[in-house]
Amino acid sequence: MNDGPRAVLRLSAIPALLALAVFALLPGEASAAAEPPVTPPVTPAEHYTELLAEEPEGAAVVVDGAIGGALRPEEMTDRLHTVFGGLGMPYYVVVSPFLGASSEIADGKIAPALHDRLGAAGLYVVLAPQGRALEIEAYGVEADTETALHVALTDPDLRYDDPATEVAEVIVEALENPAVAEELRAERERFWLLREETWAELDPGNPGGPENLGFLVGALGGAALAGGGWWVWRLARHRRRGP
Repeated sequence: MNDGPRAVLRLSAIPALLALAVFALLPGEASAAAEPPVTPPVTPAEHYTELLAEEPEGAAVVVDGAIGGALRPEEMTDRLHTVFGGLGMPYYVVVSPFLGASSEIADGKIAPALHDRLGAAGLYVVLAPQGRALEIEAYGVEADTETALHVALTDPDLRYDDPATEVAEVIVEALENPAVAEELRAERERFWLLREETWAELDPGNPGGPENLGFLVGALGGAALAGGGWWVWRLARHRRRGP
């Protein structure tokens, strides 16, 4: 006799349960709809490609505003145009403190990526704001970029705080003078301790110079100590044996 009212109660509870289920789903759907789509971060190559594309084709220089140093970005840009403009080939130059193997933003090379995105033939140069050439690549033009990069990295006259404009001058001189390659080959044939490259790496005024010099002194001192110890051991052994 009580089944009728109970059935009615059960049926009347169904709409309320459905309503609760709908309300429980609404916040999740609303938050999902409110979340913006995830945009992948812009890579350094994409960033600098966009800036290079805004420059005149074949004469593009981008100097990051965060370079610091004695030269303002505008002044450095003008000087780099002057230096590379004399080569007679298209050039695309990037100066940034955020690139290079030791950078937290870009690890490795970006010159190939810049060329892939721009699709333009020419000389691609990536420089640190001070004292160092990072990359030199040539696409569709004749240029001994390997020699130019090596010369820029080992020139004993370049200091770690020299602006990128002076590094650029060394690069252009190496590209314009074929004799530089011959001098470099002759230099490589010398004993390593007699090479200018070695002394440039040991110069305390260059990046890594103090560490390299300390390592060499430590290695030579260790070798001398080991040699001296061996000589003393041989002498003591000879004396124990007697005449």
